[in-house]
Amino acid sequence: MTLDSQWKHKYGILKDFISSNPDIHIGRSEVYIPEDQRDRFYEYFDSIREAIVESWQSSFGHDIYSLSKSYVASEHTLS
Repeated sequence: MTLDSQWKHKYGILKDFISSNPDIHIGRSEVYIPEDQRDRFYEYFDSIREAIVESWQSSFGHDIYSLSKSYVASEHTLS
């Protein structure tokens, strides 16, 4: 599973959790999560957020390396 698909998979788990708990209401102007479901909801929510951050971080290092390599090549070309 790729890092990009990890957060999508975890999002699917959260959607299934919400669907199976009709007492949860999330709308434009209201959010209601019953107290007995709150911990599990936020556990799923936080796992999605963590997976998204991990997917950004993994490409960030590669982007920095590519930028650095291009900079050094350009510097050698100009000198």
